[in-house]
This record gives sequence, C-alpha cells and structure tokens, in this order.
Amino acid sequence: MNNSMSKQKRRYTTVKNVILTAILIIAVIACLYIERTYGKSFWFDISKKVKLNSNVIEERDKFYSHFINVGQADCTLLKCNDDVVLIDAGDVDSAFTICQYLDSFGVKEIDYLILTHMHADHIGSAVDILKKYEVKNVILSRLTEGNVPASYLYDELLDELNKCEAKILAANAGDTYSLDSFSFTVLAPCREYAELNNTSVVIKAVYGNLSFLYMGDAEEKSEKDIIKSGADLSADVLKLGHHGSNTSSSNEFLDAVAPQLAVASCGEYNDYGHPSPETQYKLKARNIDLYRTDTCGNIVVVCGKDSFSVVTERCFQ
Repeated sequence: MNNSMSKQKRRYTTVKNVILTAILIIAVIACLYIERTYGKSFWFDISKKVKLNSNVIEERDKFYSHFINVGQADCTLLKCNDDVVLIDAGDVDSAFTICQYLDSFGVKEIDYLILTHMHADHIGSAVDILKKYEVKNVILSRLTEGNVPASYLYDELLDELNKCEAKILAANAGDTYSLDSFSFTVLAPCREYAELNNTSVVIKAVYGNLSFLYMGDAEEKSEKDIIKSGADLSADVLKLGHHGSNTSSSNEFLDAVAPQLAVASCGEYNDYGHPSPETQYKLKARNIDLYRTDTCGNIVVVCGKDSFSVVTERCFQ
C-alpha cells in the first residue's frame, strides 16, 4: 500500500514537472516571438507608459516639451492644454512607440506636424501618424532638384500628404505660428542647401518667459546663416542639432543661444558616437546641463511661465 502510494506520488510529481517545463518553454517562445516581432523596446514601452503616467501628471496651463526616446532618431512633442505640435516622426520602426506615447497623453489631434527634413530617422513613421491622428497642418522644409530624396519613404509620405486633409505649409524663416497657449517661429532654413541636414526646419517656441530651440539636423553652415540673419537665438532649452554630432553646435552658436539645458536624441551604443565628446566638452565648459535619451529614456521638460523642471524615465545622465 505504501509502495503504491509512493509510486503514485512520484508519477504525480513527474507529470507536474513536465507541465511546468512545458509552460516555461511556451513562455520563453512567446517572449522570443514578441521580441523578434516588435523589438526589445516592446517591454520598455509597457513599463514606459506606466512610469510616465505616474511621473508626469499634466496640469492646465503648463507647457510640456516631450523628447520621446525613439533611439537613433527624432520625435518631440510640444503640448499645452489642447495645443499640440509634433516635431519629426522617428524611424520606420518608431510608430508603435510614438503612437502609444501620444495616446497615453490623450493626443487625438495634432495642430502642426513639423517634418524638419527628409531623412528616414525623422520621417520614418510620419505616414502612420497622418493615418492615425487628425493632423491639421504639416510644415515641410523646401527642397531643390538636387536634394530630393530617392526613397520609398519619401514617395509614401507624398502619397499620404496628397490623400489627407492636412494643410501643407512650406517653412519660411521668420514665419510665426500662434496657438492659444504658445507660439513658435521658423528660424531656418535661411536659404537653399545641397545637404539635406542643413535644409532642416529650425523653430523657436515661446511659452511665457521661456523659450525653446529645436534644431532638427541643422549643422554649422545653417547655424552660421541663422546667426547672420539677426534672429534672436537665445533659449532656455536647446534640442541639439544632428543628435549632438560634432558637425553641429559650434562655439559661436552655443554662445548665441546660451541655454541652461541641452537635449540630445540618440540611441544606446549608437555607431555614430552621438553625442560627440567634442559637443559634450563644449556644453560642460559652458555649464550647460546635458540630458540624452540613450541614458535618460524619455525626457520631459515641464514649464510654468517663468521656470521649468525636468522629468526623466531613467536617472539623469
């Protein structure tokens, strides 16, 4: 009797172990499938939504500049009350991250979608955004015959722009756009350029007594032209040009802007070395705090009329 019960117990334990092992194998396969299908960012996107909803609670009449972590790409959300501006649209695989982020902050309409220039890491998910949200206006940089991109992304974007109801606007230096709660002015491009990076739409946003400069991928040539134009470059927050590359953020330009804070949108362990050591040295020499998406994750600058604070997904620097 005891031997029989002992055998049954061992058989039960064996079956239980087999079932648990099978469940574990299925779970591992499911994780590998999700990671292969959606990328490693899938898991971060889930925790990111919870973290940001708990760390950033929107208040009326406050301005929020969200530097969304889209890896080695660009996407920035400007939001105050119901006024929404989106600068760039990440890479081709950024749609899930961007749309989930916008949804988590209740975005349904976009007043202005600004596509700074036609590189894939800035327009990659623009078509997805145009299809999902009601976009009222799209601001584009001017192209010449010599720098029109020969890419399927550009062709798809043109097709979608022809289908959608958004008003298409060409970026002209000096043009100012006013929303109910904040305004922004186009500072560049000041002229035609052969290089796509220098065709970047550069804007300065103003909220209360604070100002913010968003550079796209503008490099030193564009920076010099903006300085020559006589535009007021001073800003409290600077979104570094070209992911913090050493081709941007010249000494003369940084002195003209004189920001308290700089932000670099860059991917973890990226192959380009962004932000460059040279740029980091220039910022440190001027006591400009540097926040970067590869180390901080999503970065949100929260602004009252006269002061701002910074909230990050991960620890500062």
